[in-house]
Amino acid sequence: MKFATVLVALLAMVSIGLAQEDWEKEYDDNSGTAYQEGWYTYWGLGGASVSYTDEVDDALDEMVDDYDLDRMQLTIDMLGFYWPINNNTILGFVINAAADRIYDSDDWFQYNSYLYSASAIYYPGSEFGSGVFLRGDVGMAAFVATDSDENSENGEKGFGFLVGGGYSINLGGTRILLNVNYAHRSVEFFEIDKVSVIGFSVGGLF
Repeated sequence: MKFATVLVALLAMVSIGLAQEDWEKEYDDNSGTAYQEGWYTYWGLGGASVSYTDEVDDALDEMVDDYDLDRMQLTIDMLGFYWPINNNTILGFVINAAADRIYDSDDWFQYNSYLYSASAIYYPGSEFGSGVFLRGDVGMAAFVATDSDENSENGEKGFGFLVGGGYSINLGGTRILLNVNYAHRSVEFFEIDKVSVIGFSVGGLF
């Protein structure tokens, strides 16, 4: 965990240092190079498939079936800030979260997992912000269990990563990112020692 924390801090410092340089580029119709901002913010939301150890997954599925409960799983990207390091790549930090709620009309409990990470987004094509992109995150993982009675308990922090990509639509100043991501978080909370998340989300890069 100490290694991941140091890595996140170092990459964040590098990103901030790069942000001080003038990376803004005007759009050139002849070269086809897209305009790049000096920095970006990123936010996203979508559905997810969240899984734990086999024993925990089986117990939760059985609970939902036996008591006729509902279940909602979401993935969220928030507080993402990035700076360009070249024409195709931006580097920064972001919080990727997954929420897994089991509920009925009166009560609920929810598992929240987080990845506080250094992050990179890369466009292999000729135009930044348009077409296929790849994303990679690495950092510190955290876990919190909450319920409708306002109880909350934290798990042991650990290491996590995210890999994914998708397709980006450039609207001119705003990029809409259609994401498919896989995230893994190593945490400790009773019988839970890992959280795996497959997310399908829509994000905005501004």
